[in-house]
Amino acid sequence: MSKQTFCYVDHFAFMRIAYWLRKRHFGLTWGRLRRQFWPEYRIRAQASSCSGHDR
Repeated sequence: MSKQTFCYVDHFAFMRIAYWLRKRHFGLTWGRLRRQFWPEYRIRAQASSCSGHDR
């Protein structure tokens, strides 16, 4: 249960930050935002995360 809760909070916080950055830097695409603010972001082949996606 704690893993599921942590995963929910992690995803919620990540998405809030991502949408805030998108709103703050209006003209940038998602790809440009990712390269600029999350240069080490990779989607892993095997999802060992909570909901099927990894950061």
